[in-house]
Amino acid sequence: MAIQRVQQLTQKISNPIEYIEHNFTNPTPKLNDTTPINTSANTNAPLNSIANIAECNVEASYQYPIMINTLGHYSLSVNNKHKNSHNKGHRKPNELLKVLIAFGGRSVGEVRISDAIWPDADGDVAHTSFSVTLHRLRKLLGGDALLLNDSHLTLNSQQCWVDVWELEKTLNELKDNINKQGNDHRSITQLANQALQLYQGPFLGNEDEQPWYIAYRDKINNKFSNCLMLICDYFEHINRCDLAMQFYRKGIEINPLQEELYIRLMKCYAVKNRYAEAIAMYQQCTRLLDALLGIAPSPDSTNLYHNILRQAQ
Repeated sequence: MAIQRVQQLTQKISNPIEYIEHNFTNPTPKLNDTTPINTSANTNAPLNSIANIAECNVEASYQYPIMINTLGHYSLSVNNKHKNSHNKGHRKPNELLKVLIAFGGRSVGEVRISDAIWPDADGDVAHTSFSVTLHRLRKLLGGDALLLNDSHLTLNSQQCWVDVWELEKTLNELKDNINKQGNDHRSITQLANQALQLYQGPFLGNEDEQPWYIAYRDKINNKFSNCLMLICDYFEHINRCDLAMQFYRKGIEINPLQEELYIRLMKCYAVKNRYAEAIAMYQQCTRLLDALLGIAPSPDSTNLYHNILRQAQ
């Protein structure tokens, strides 16, 4: 039942964050104005807040002639020159590139791509459309960016930097670092910063919704949200609730309907004796769930809220 409500919500409200900011007086704080985290190996040393997204650069990205951004918005640069995907003649080639990335970018079958872009075309027409569009995309990208082998297309990772690929790599490294014994605090904080810098929003977040990318978008969102929880668990484990709180707030930005994030954030506020903020967070969660889903908070949230009220007295 809850899943059905969320699906109905997504159809009615395309951007829940904008809805929150326009309808509630205390929207979830964003992280864009925060300063870089201090990655000192001494976990007891004072740390600043999460990295400024504009300043936390991914140096490896500058080593590639082709730069493709897909998180939050889509953009393409070739040899440091921006390519307008809306120009006449560029739309279908860019759509082919987006579909290729959404399907994994490696050894994706021509038929699968054609079914996504030209679903009503028969075999011969679809093949011709694919061949012509591929030729135009190769001309747009240049070099050996696209490799076709036995009717299977691959985006050359030696030539192309793709933000969502870099994000997945970073999240995997972050998870491995947190789970291994004797984890390196410096590496974890650097990777966490990099993940936040890379995740600028949902996959193709500024595009009209298309069935061919929904599964990949959900996969990336879930992977990022799960990793955020892992990061928060880690910071709470080393008694850095202040840092965990910033990641919980980031998680609420990404998924404002995930009640567990509010519960965890309220607990952190209570640990820091910031009762007013914990209460305000519960009230925000209550208003949001009521306005968007027509439901009340869970008993866990309500019980925690009353416990915090008693502590605040």
